[in-house]
Order: sequence, then structure tokens, then C-alpha cells
Amino acid sequence: MEVLIEKKKGNPNFGKKNVQVVSDLDKIYDFELIKTYEIYKPEVVIITGRNSEKSVGKSDTLYPPTYAIPNSGLAWDEEEGRQRAWRFINTEESIWIDEQRDLTKEEEASLLSNTDNQLEFKKGKLMVRGIEKSKLAALMIQDMYEGKKKQLKQIPPVYRLLNPEAILKSTQDILDLAWEAESAARACSSKEMLEFASVLGISLEQSEAGIRKDFIVSAKSNPTYFVKHFVNPKNKYQYAFSEAVKNDLITVNKNSGKLIWSESKAEITSIAPNADVAQQLAERAVNKESEILALFEQLSNI
Repeated sequence: MEVLIEKKKGNPNFGKKNVQVVSDLDKIYDFELIKTYEIYKPEVVIITGRNSEKSVGKSDTLYPPTYAIPNSGLAWDEEEGRQRAWRFINTEESIWIDEQRDLTKEEEASLLSNTDNQLEFKKGKLMVRGIEKSKLAALMIQDMYEGKKKQLKQIPPVYRLLNPEAILKSTQDILDLAWEAESAARACSSKEMLEFASVLGISLEQSEAGIRKDFIVSAKSNPTYFVKHFVNPKNKYQYAFSEAVKNDLITVNKNSGKLIWSESKAEITSIAPNADVAQQLAERAVNKESEILALFEQLSNI
């Protein structure tokens, strides 16, 4: 799928190029321990000669039944160009602690000890699905990963990715897309930010700096969605209508099922029952319904 990034006013970096988005959710990434252990060579019985004499030999070198690696620590973030604290919790989209929800020490200890959040090699192997993005990130950010370019601690690699060609292309594309999304989140106007932030479910009941922080985190955590929907004209409509509902400028008359002006009680339009008012009006505005576009213009001038 090719996503064309549209240039937006006030954002000179947004839309420099087309980005080829490679879907890696169905790929399998095979990791393997580098070091082998003689102690884990099992003994095998070899039958020789007519008298079935037995001799003891060794099979190929094997790995420990289970080998655990850290699921939290410090690492160098090449994108940010700084040292950052990380932890792997499979329910969090990001591995970076400053982008995760706040946890007490007790909650953190409980989650990190949970089997779902362990990074364990079974007989020297660890298979990760592409959809497990945070798990992949946790494996590839550590100094003990053979492919880690910049280490905080100069240590011998412990494990490697067996099929690096599977991520070579997609990794660069993902980085490019993440750069586009973050650049847009940082450079867009306050108005553009608020319009899309409301769609993303970001709380607008905070300072503009707080909204911008959450906006940037959202862009970095899901750049594909961000880039695709940031240029959606529906955003401005949904934001305007949701603000009008929140500020009690318009409301739905439960008896008549009509959208009305809260102060004058004048009817505006019919509203489908049990539907989000702002989202419904935004969809109708995108479909060029004249009375809804007129409502949008009126609200814009208030």
C-alpha cells in the first residue's frame, strides 16, 4: 500500500516524499542464541556389530532448555539520539517508559514477572510474530542483540536474528514513516492538532503543551494510522461538532429526535438514534450535505 503524504500549510517537512508501507504483521522473526553449550549435548546410544555392542556418542550441540534475557533496562535510542529507560510489557504499544502509563513499583514488578512479559529462548530459539511489535523492539534495542549498532555497554552479542533480510526493507520504511508522522505532529498548527487529537481520543482538558506531548506520542506509536488519517478532512468537522456539543451550543431533543440549537430550540436537522452526534454530523459534512456544511460554517463563526 502506498500512502501519499499531502503537504499541509505551516508544515514544510510534511509531504516530502511517498512512503512505501510494508505490512510486516504476518512475518515471523526467528532469533537464536549465539553461544552453544557442550553440557547440553545429550548422550545417544549407537548400535554396532553383530553382537550389538553399544557405544556412547554425542549429538549436535544444543542450547539450555530455557534462557531468559532482561525485559527492562537502559538502551541507546538511535532515533532520539539519547539514552532511554525501557521495559517490555506486552499490553503497552511502546517499550520506552516515558511513553507508557505510570505504574507503581509494585505494579511494575508484578507485570515484569508475568510470564507474558518474559523474553525467554526455548532450546536456543525465540520466534516472534510481526504483530508483536513491542516484543520485537525489546529484543532489538538491547546491547546483547547482534544487530544493535550503538551499545551503551560494549559486550559480546548473545543472540541474533536469523532472517535479517526479512526486516531490512520494512525497517527503513517504518523509520521513514515514523519520521513523517512525528514531524507532522511537532510542526502542525494548534488548530490542526486539536482537530485530530479529538479524533485520536486525546484529552483536550489539559494544557496545550500536554496535548502536544500526547499527540507526538500517538504519532510515534502508530505512524501508519497517524499519516493516513491526519489529512482526513473529516477531522475538522468532527472537532467542530464535538466542541459544539460539549459547550452545549447544539443538542439532541430526545422527544423529537431532532438536533436543535440549545438556546433558541430551533431545529437544525434529524439525527439517527443511538449514534455519536459529532461523528454522524462529520460524516454527513464529508458527504457534502448542504445543511450540515451550513451548520459547520455557523459554528465556525461563533
